[in-house]
Amino acid sequence: MAALSFRLLIGLLCLLMSIRHTSAQERDLSPAVDKLFAPWARDVSPGCALAVIRDGEIVHQRGYGMADLENSIPIRSETVFNIASVSKQFTVFLILLLVHAGLLSLDDDVRRHVPDLPDFGKVITVRHLIHHTSGLREDWSMLTLSGWRTEDVITRDDVFRLIRRQKTLNFRPGDDYSYCNTGYHLLAQIVQKISGQSLRQYGETQIFRPLGMTQTVFQDDYRQTIKGRSSSYAQKKGGGFERFLYGAGRAGPGNLHTSILDLAKWDQNFYTPKVGNAKVLDDLQRKARLNGGKEIDYAGGLRLGVYRGLPTVEHSGVAAGYRSVLLRFPEQKFSVIILANVSSFKPAIMARQVADLYLKEQLQPRPPANMPLPEEILKDFAGEYRFASGLLLSFVADGYAFFQENDAVRLPLTRMGKSEFVERESGAHFVFSKPDGAPMALCYIGVGLDQSGGKVERPKLSADQLGEFTGTFFSPELDTLYAARVRDGKLVLRHRKGEFELRPLAADEFSTPPGSLFATLRYVRNDRGEIVGFTVSTPRAWHIRFAKAAILETP
Repeated sequence: MAALSFRLLIGLLCLLMSIRHTSAQERDLSPAVDKLFAPWARDVSPGCALAVIRDGEIVHQRGYGMADLENSIPIRSETVFNIASVSKQFTVFLILLLVHAGLLSLDDDVRRHVPDLPDFGKVITVRHLIHHTSGLREDWSMLTLSGWRTEDVITRDDVFRLIRRQKTLNFRPGDDYSYCNTGYHLLAQIVQKISGQSLRQYGETQIFRPLGMTQTVFQDDYRQTIKGRSSSYAQKKGGGFERFLYGAGRAGPGNLHTSILDLAKWDQNFYTPKVGNAKVLDDLQRKARLNGGKEIDYAGGLRLGVYRGLPTVEHSGVAAGYRSVLLRFPEQKFSVIILANVSSFKPAIMARQVADLYLKEQLQPRPPANMPLPEEILKDFAGEYRFASGLLLSFVADGYAFFQENDAVRLPLTRMGKSEFVERESGAHFVFSKPDGAPMALCYIGVGLDQSGGKVERPKLSADQLGEFTGTFFSPELDTLYAARVRDGKLVLRHRKGEFELRPLAADEFSTPPGSLFATLRYVRNDRGEIVGFTVSTPRAWHIRFAKAAILETP
């Protein structure tokens, strides 16, 4: 009896030591995690809330910085954020519930459920909307081109008036991928038509209430009050922070408000479903295929990828100053949730740095850091590359390799082969080639993107030469005017709410500098060589037509 008691005592001690060791292992990571987020852990700065989940348990949760600078309210685990496009997976989940109930088919023509969608002469299906392969122009790109600002009140009716004005698509449905919030507005309308409830109401009854997500709600009215919500901020150039207002009341593509604690409950539903079932969750995480059979990494409001050798499921979000990510490593049952309220925050990068700490033994080695390379290796690649979608990439070579998308912030590249580079955080690949007698070409393989572009050489135009491109131009699809004028030797495109410099890109083609939404503008001439209009292309809204107007007024 005494021997048995002794063995039981030894076994109990071993169990307690094992538990203590595991707990200490997790606690030991907290200082390292806190060090990553230290720049935001101040009472004079906005910041973020973080949750780290392993095997169904939150092993680290903390708020860094302030939810409301004006009222000195710190960020806590319960703080509510607008999670922007992380919302998309919830919209698709509700669609799939209707599909599995036999009330909807993914191959339904969208116009069957939304008859006032313009007939573009091609069938757009519900599946196309989910996977961003519809070819529809993206609404936020068009709204910005029309003069709307982030802080303006934008209702669903405003969006649909714009959608109904469109005459053409970016591409034939299913042929290509182009991230498109427009499709998710249509999905929200389909949910409402079939269920008889708004997306907000249907989400409450089908997901949030059953999972106990008491702090989660789709905001479909900008006047709606949301308890515990953080404020949105941007960092000022001279230091400090300012409010970054967001007036959109459009649920579907975004505008879900929630906390890290509620999102942790949703995350665990992927392992032990309380809402939906395994088939619904499988459909939610199934990659899309284009018409030609090519598989892309976008599933149902989720991106399926690989990080340092481990499969990932994730989505990030941007809305005004709100930044968010939910990054899941399904095979490890490990997730990182970061919700931030300042526009300079990089949640996807930070989430991977957290994963580096917790999954250190399972992750493959990182690619080497950006190293200086001989100029003769880089000089052939340096320059600007233009893509059919309007995307403009700059490959910068000044001893190191960088790329800039539409003249944005430089991101460092790592050389992986003779003519191949990779951006470490996103995993985007850049492969150069030079066919005989042709300019250097660049294949850009990014998140859900596979495009090829050609190198361009910018011409230098005098003020007199720029004068040919002046005039007032009108777009019926955007219902807006632009006026092009030469000022101080530069061509300036002016709108009633702002203006952009147009920099010569190629013959009859211009691009805009950093801070502008649209990337390229191409003038159109008639048979006599006279300029009669131009087209504007952004990465998400291609070839929007403007006609030269015979009026003297300027916006």
